[in-house]
Amino acid sequence: MPQELESQVVHRVAEMAGVEPGEVSLTSAFADLGVDSLSAVSLIGDLEDEFGVSIPNDEVIRIRTVGDAVAQIVRAMADGGPA
Repeated sequence: MPQELESQVVHRVAEMAGVEPGEVSLTSAFADLGVDSLSAVSLIGDLEDEFGVSIPNDEVIRIRTVGDAVAQIVRAMADGGPA
């Protein structure tokens, strides 16, 4: 699942940023892709819905990169799965 999850997150971020998925990696910072903090929070909310998880707000505000988002989703899935 992690590889598939990574791919899905990369595609969602690329879609929001208006770039090709090949331009997005796990180390890509949202800010560097032109995704502002409000849009990033909205994106994380969409990803929570998509994967059926809940990420605590204090963790959401720490998500700065695509890899951070993937890690938080994986952690949320391991901690209890569906929201």
